[in-house]
Amino acid sequence: MGRYYRLSKAVSEDEAKKILKELKGLRDVKKVEITEDRLCLKLETKEEAFCEVMGRAVNILKRTADGCEASFAGFLL
Repeated sequence: MGRYYRLSKAVSEDEAKKILKELKGLRDVKKVEITEDRLCLKLETKEEAFCEVMGRAVNILKRTADGCEASFAGFLL
């Protein structure tokens, strides 16, 4: 099971690519994608490591997408 997070603003295509590249590089990330409208982040982690991964993701989003934030929006089934 994964989770999805609503982004505080739509990120650009270039920002999305940079965010995904950094997140995919984290060792506990199993699968990650940004929705086509670039307003949500879908995330699956290894061994339910959401807290650790999202701690890093928050910093990546703020740095890469000019202060963008993520808030929990639901579970992926």
